[in-house]
Amino acid sequence: MAKVDLVLPGLESVRNSKFLTSLIKSKWTRLRIMDLSGNNFIRQPSTMFASDVRALPDLIARSTCLTDLVLSNNCLKHSGLRLRSILECRKTVECRQTLEHLRSLSLSNMSLSAEDFSFVAQLLDSCHSILHLDISRNCMCDRGALNLARGLKSCRQLVSLDMGGSCCKHNIIRSHVLEKVLVALSHCKSLERLSISYSTLNCSDFF
Repeated sequence: MAKVDLVLPGLESVRNSKFLTSLIKSKWTRLRIMDLSGNNFIRQPSTMFASDVRALPDLIARSTCLTDLVLSNNCLKHSGLRLRSILECRKTVECRQTLEHLRSLSLSNMSLSAEDFSFVAQLLDSCHSILHLDISRNCMCDRGALNLARGLKSCRQLVSLDMGGSCCKHNIIRSHVLEKVLVALSHCKSLERLSISYSTLNCSDFF
């Protein structure tokens, strides 16, 4: 059976949310790329997320060929939810087997909290197949950067890391904290691309 891709960016309406729900509840097991970016399903709890998106971890767990997972542009900030609740299936044997093949993880512009970055660090520590990580445009602060650094220490296979901001969403990281992130990355000899653009470095500790 051929591997298939699920690419469904930007399904924002109630009707499309129901369509997305039916897809998440599908019995597909050969998904290779799962792109659910920009769906706003997290900000529509009455239409989809509160009940049906709980099936998303099961879909991920069943997708044993999954290499690329894109959840970008789905805001967590006011949802009361954490990244862990979306990817909680990593606790199961099936999901651990799935994540062993994951090469690219995109979590850009999701308003990730410091706790979410701690979970990302745990993923990096346990999923050594991840080569490309996009956590840009999340307004990372010191605590989030420190949490991330803990996972980067054991992430020797990473090829690209985008932790940059944007003109509207700057990171605010003190220079000594960024230094710890860079020290953690020094163990990653395979790194080819690093972005820390639009980071407002607080250098007050030097003055």
